[in-house]
Amino acid sequence: MGASLPDGTLVRVALGDGAACAPGDVVVFRQQEEIVAHRALACVGDYLVTRGDARLAPDQPVSFARVLGRVTSVVAAGNTIEPPGVPRRRWPLRVTDPFTIGVATLALHISPGLARRWIHVLAWLERGFLTLASTARRHVPRVRGTR
Repeated sequence: MGASLPDGTLVRVALGDGAACAPGDVVVFRQQEEIVAHRALACVGDYLVTRGDARLAPDQPVSFARVLGRVTSVVAAGNTIEPPGVPRRRWPLRVTDPFTIGVATLALHISPGLARRWIHVLAWLERGFLTLASTARRHVPRVRGTR
């Protein structure tokens, strides 16, 4: 989850399946061979729509069977603190969130396969925008010609 929970952060997890998770909770689930902690955005049928706080595109739909539980606290410097709340996102993401999450949720109501395809397109767009943004930030010095 990047800035909210950097890699290697120790967390306490209340074990359970996805049915015990609500939108806004940070959930822990299996994604291939990795254990991932991302925020739940919506619950549709037997699936959760999740996303890392810094991402545009949601994750592929997470079945309740892959959910290990929800984060109850974060261990930092020997102290336990509450899990991070939902961060305020920048305005472009606040504008696009209802659309991207809404369409992913609607697609999941229709079919998990349709939701996977929609999220795949969003991830492709996100990678394209990140590449475009990083290219625009690079400063290429101009060489002036001599007369």
